[in-house]
Amino acid sequence: SSLLDGGKKKKRKKEAMVAIDLQTRGGKCTPSLTEIQSLLLRIFTVEHGENPKWVCIRGMGLVKRAVVLLVPCLDAATLRVC
Repeated sequence: SSLLDGGKKKKRKKEAMVAIDLQTRGGKCTPSLTEIQSLLLRIFTVEHGENPKWVCIRGMGLVKRAVVLLVPCLDAATLRVC
């Protein structure tokens, strides 16, 4: 320890495992941009957006950030090949 930290050792914060589960409902799922926008509003605000009918998210309150990629001509079949 040093004089700068007052002789106290800093404790490391243990990173907890976050339990977020995402399951699509039904067979083929291709949500529109409006549905994705509504989902993100629902996740990050309490009073906006609506619960989606195409996906079930458990631990929605644990989501801190999201990345949405809009890639033209890219579908689920192409992603499975990669």
